Amino acid sequence: VFCTVTAFMRDTPEQQSLTEESKGFYAGIKFLPESLQIAEDGKEHVLTILSTVPIACPGHDHSCKITLQLSTEDLDSQLLGPPNVALSACQVDLLQAPCSESSCAATALGVTAVTDFAQDGTRVSRVRAEPVGWRDLLWRAYTPKDVKVTVQDLPTGNCYSFTDPHIITFDGWRYDNYKIGTFLLCRSVSRAFEVHVRQWDCGGHRSATACNCGVAAR
Repeated sequence: VFCTVTAFMRDTPEQQSLTEESKGFYAGIKFLPESLQIAEDGKEHVLTILSTVPIACPGHDHSCKITLQLSTEDLDSQLLGPPNVALSACQVDLLQAPCSESSCAATALGVTAVTDFAQDGTRVSRVRAEPVGWRDLLWRAYTPKDVKVTVQDLPTGNCYSFTDPHIITFDGWRYDNYKIGTFLLCRSVSRAFEVHVRQWDCGGHRSATACNCGVAAR
């Protein structure tokens, strides 16, 4: 939204000055920052969603808020797989508040790049917000501008347990484990993530050999 003005003398309205234009004012809901560049390092980044216009209360309803449904779209993904980014919430509310510094309502959203253990290069996604269940004609069919999220691929470590079974650790050590049972293959010290492997007897009476027969991850 912006304004333009011209000046002229009352006696000679046909002679007008050059047009002066005010600075533009964005009226609506927007993301800050308008774009993100993040990496697959597990760090959460904060997006602010704000409304630059007051949140009205329709009728006698005291729920003075706008509920936004959030979604993501991978722009360059050709194969089925995990999304590029994960959000901290599926819905957020913009609650009515006094307007201050071009913000009349604001909320925060966490965005994290998904570590997919794949060398798939830099990828681009969009985060979208759509008002839901809103009866005010001002917001009906209104869609804020998407925010562009660029995800940088980072090299990841690998560990292996294969055949009978030979094990290669993250730092390249190799050894064999011929025991039968369920074993912890790896565990994260920063989040609830671990992988278990199960081994059974596959050598019979002739040799003490164990083989991988199952894997579970959480």
